[in-house]
Amino acid sequence: MVNDAFGVNFRTIINYYRVAFAIEVLTKSDTILNMKEMYRTCGFLSRSAFYAAFSRHVGVSPLQFARENRRNPQQPYDLQLPVQNL
Repeated sequence: MVNDAFGVNFRTIINYYRVAFAIEVLTKSDTILNMKEMYRTCGFLSRSAFYAAFSRHVGVSPLQFARENRRNPQQPYDLQLPVQNL
């Protein structure tokens, strides 16, 4: 049903929200989490799944995103939900 309605699978939608939460934590949190704490906090079961989903949605690794954001805080990151029929 989700595939037909939105053009993407359920896992893609869930990972979008997990990555959006990771971006919020990386950009707004004063607490620095290590990557294991980060992927677990965001609902991923493995580091590789977290890195793959984050890189797919954002275009860079979470570590690279965190480094760039800490050096150069920018406007809120505009993450687009990859759906076709909203």
